[in-house]
Amino acid sequence: MIVEPDNPSASGPASEAGAAHPSPADSPAAPALAALQAESLSLIGGQVTWVDADAAPVILSDLNVLLDDVQLQRPISVRISGQLSGDAFELDAHVGPVGDIAAVNVLTLPLQGHMKADHVQLQPFSHLINDWPEQLGDIRDATVGLSMQLEQHPNGVRLGEGELHLKAAHDLGLNWKVQMPDADQLNINYLTLTVDGKSLLDAKGNVEKLSANPVF
Repeated sequence: MIVEPDNPSASGPASEAGAAHPSPADSPAAPALAALQAESLSLIGGQVTWVDADAAPVILSDLNVLLDDVQLQRPISVRISGQLSGDAFELDAHVGPVGDIAAVNVLTLPLQGHMKADHVQLQPFSHLINDWPEQLGDIRDATVGLSMQLEQHPNGVRLGEGELHLKAAHDLGLNWKVQMPDADQLNINYLTLTVDGKSLLDAKGNVEKLSANPVF
């Protein structure tokens, strides 16, 4: 993977000399990260190129990343936008507070986020998608649009809501709103699937025992 930031920058107290580093006794684990504090950190106009020997490169261009209020005791604002092989996407989120960096658990890290990509071509990812249904035509002509919101709470509860539209030989639409009280249970507020504008699935209910033998 090749990373090419054209104009990385940082502002705030950490951009010049960083926040004062605590003594090892005050911060036994990852002292540099524990002391991290900045009004904002940004990367403007970056580019990431994913090179696979069996396929054309996937290029993440015009990459803009902005982190506001960067520290460990309050939520960090994250804004990311760019072009994925020429197709625009954006992500807004609040992450944290992280708290003790040595005790971070990504499965309970507080998170509120929204991701949106109105039109993404699947051609650059065709080598990663196995068993593409022949009824949907040539994957090189297919596009997908996605809008999704996600929340994760410190007690492990997760909430998700969104919609996905696949445009290929047939148009598929998927809408959902779900909640996971824990890693073993999924509560479906609604889950709908349409094909060429006609309803094919309209489901709601609970799924138990996700980690073993799921029961609906």
